[in-house]
Amino acid sequence: MNDLKKFFTFGTRRIVRMAIIAALYYVFTMVLAPISFGALQFRAANLLKPLALLSPDFGWGLSLGVFFANTASPFGALDFVVMPIIDLCMVFVVWKLRGQPVIALGLQAIVTGAAVAYFPLYLGGGVPLAFTLLPIIAAQAIAGYAGHYLIWNNPNVKKVLGD
Repeated sequence: MNDLKKFFTFGTRRIVRMAIIAALYYVFTMVLAPISFGALQFRAANLLKPLALLSPDFGWGLSLGVFFANTASPFGALDFVVMPIIDLCMVFVVWKLRGQPVIALGLQAIVTGAAVAYFPLYLGGGVPLAFTLLPIIAAQAIAGYAGHYLIWNNPNVKKVLGD
């Protein structure tokens, strides 16, 4: 099955896996809301983003989690409409580059971090890019690489979550 078809084919198992990841992302973001939103933010839920390396199911779940979590954002539709779309595009790229996780996660951190700094923060909140761009990219990278380390160094994760 080609990658694009697999990414857009849904069955019961895939939908359940997506829902679990979406719920986890939402809960982690809401529990840590004071640091999850704002001009300078660290979203601990982004530790889950390397799961997109394992399966497109997790990528869809992450994007849905971003949508639901961002409905609580003070930055409006730019946060809960635009960012899940960007995240979905990036998790597809991460999944396609799954054989090169360092490159995949770095690219995801740069694109997603720049998008967060630009769309909801700059356009939605008027926060200057010079103030947010590098810290947000750094926070995305730290969470992505730390999540990758935690996931890949846990011997049970691939067994439990793998396809």
